[in-house]
Amino acid sequence: MDHLDIDVSNAKSLPTVPPLFSAATPDGDLVIIRNGEFFSNPKGREVVEETRKKDADPKKNIFCEMKTLCLERPQAVEPSAAEKLALKLATEEIESKRSIQTESETLQVEKECGICTEEGFQVALSSCGHFSCVQCWTSYVTHAIHDNRVPMRCFGEKCLEVIPVPVVQSFVHQELVRRYEKQLVNRRLLQDDFLFCKRCEKFLFLATSPTASSRIVICDCGASWCRGCREEAHEPLSCENMRKYEDMLQRSGQSFHNVSLAHVANGVKCPKCAGLIDRTTGCNHMECICGYEFCYACREPFAGSHYDCGTDAREDFALIDGAETVHLGVFQKCILLRRKRSADSLLEMQRRLEKGVSAEKVKALLDRFQQLLEFLERALVHRFLSYGRVRFKSGHFLAQQFGSLEDRLQFLLNRSEVEKGVSKMEAMLGSALRICDSLNERCMRM
Repeated sequence: MDHLDIDVSNAKSLPTVPPLFSAATPDGDLVIIRNGEFFSNPKGREVVEETRKKDADPKKNIFCEMKTLCLERPQAVEPSAAEKLALKLATEEIESKRSIQTESETLQVEKECGICTEEGFQVALSSCGHFSCVQCWTSYVTHAIHDNRVPMRCFGEKCLEVIPVPVVQSFVHQELVRRYEKQLVNRRLLQDDFLFCKRCEKFLFLATSPTASSRIVICDCGASWCRGCREEAHEPLSCENMRKYEDMLQRSGQSFHNVSLAHVANGVKCPKCAGLIDRTTGCNHMECICGYEFCYACREPFAGSHYDCGTDAREDFALIDGAETVHLGVFQKCILLRRKRSADSLLEMQRRLEKGVSAEKVKALLDRFQQLLEFLERALVHRFLSYGRVRFKSGHFLAQQFGSLEDRLQFLLNRSEVEKGVSKMEAMLGSALRICDSLNERCMRM
């Protein structure tokens, strides 16, 4: 076998079973690494593209079925097509910014250079008239490209005229022109009317202006994105509140989509001061630092008859760094929801449902179940951040309605988690989705 000069440390895992790894030679040829052996692939990177496409199968998004949301569904385009469109738009915008529209983009005269003071042939933009020799123009344009000055403006003092791309082409060689066009493309793709889908790795061109009612963009692959923060859609939370909540989760060793139960303590709360107590050994007789004595098993006042108490009052409590963001009582509810969508919980549901049912059907149900849990978690955080309190009086009409819908949704999700029949689970998740739509309507009015 021929020797392959590759960097194994940069090998990337491919989504296959058993796992394969890929690396590339200096010539760009793809190399598959399997069981310590190397296999060169004559098709180059096509295999990677195929695995990426298979991994980005569309899934049904609950936002598409919610009547209270106004969605945008632009067509997804490949990166190469998006770059061509971005360059076309950038060039048109440069032309539209010219203060004076003339047939010729430059003026040419015989005079002294305004930079090096040499006599000879001088060139200037027809829109501003700042003359300089060809050598000075070439030097200025070259340095501007190396310094990534986009868009490139005239060298005149306080002159804001943008240099058109054809003028740049007349002073530097083609390699620098392509580099400048790439800079224009990169800058244009960062504007509000382009959105990159991280799931299918395509660009979405948003022809309409953003409005308060149309914040969610749906890609062809099924992914949903927020037009405001350009992250995954997070209704009913605002971008600012979602950042606060995500920051709180990260400080606690978690993230919204990465469900980790490592930062959870098991114990009981003192009935008097609500301090968390975790017993390592000993009997049920607990004395809190506040002085209150109670039974560890049932949390009742200790009266000497609880040594053999068989009740278990222990609970799981999240250890969070960010109680100033979300109240601990609210976050405890979120922890219960997060536990339901953990990998172990979903795997158990999958094993229970897939008997006699296609894997695609089970995956669709679990996807919907997981999205409903995520929506309810964000809705709970939204209600707390809207009012800044956990308990509400009877006068808080919207909050009371929210609480009623929340209880119904919790009941349906709890039933769905243990349901064995696919048809019944599908019906319950449909009812849960309609409740989510009503919850979102209340959240919009908060």
